[in-house]
Amino acid sequence: MLQAFVFIALVLAVAAVVSYFRKQRSAAVKWNITIPIIAVIGILFAMFSQPLANENINAPALSLFTIPIVEVLLCFFALRFQKAYHILFWLVWLINLAIIGVAVYLAFFFRIGF
Repeated sequence: MLQAFVFIALVLAVAAVVSYFRKQRSAAVKWNITIPIIAVIGILFAMFSQPLANENINAPALSLFTIPIVEVLLCFFALRFQKAYHILFWLVWLINLAIIGVAVYLAFFFRIGF
């Protein structure tokens, strides 16, 4: 399942850049915002798929949601404030690449699967 996230996220990251260079602002941000949303869904799935799901809900586990939530907020700011659009788009895109990099490491080198 994590390998599927890696491939889907890579396709979404490429689609965001293509939309950015085609001057389609809202489409580029929408492609950019889907990666953190999918990451949040994956984190929730990983937390609650364990037999003792109540023990998995703690402060360090909840801190995994901070980066994707901040990314979503940055995407909304990118759509709202036109002057900050370019820097926010690339900032979120680079954070998405970091998320994809961690997922590649976990899926292909560390062999985590669920």
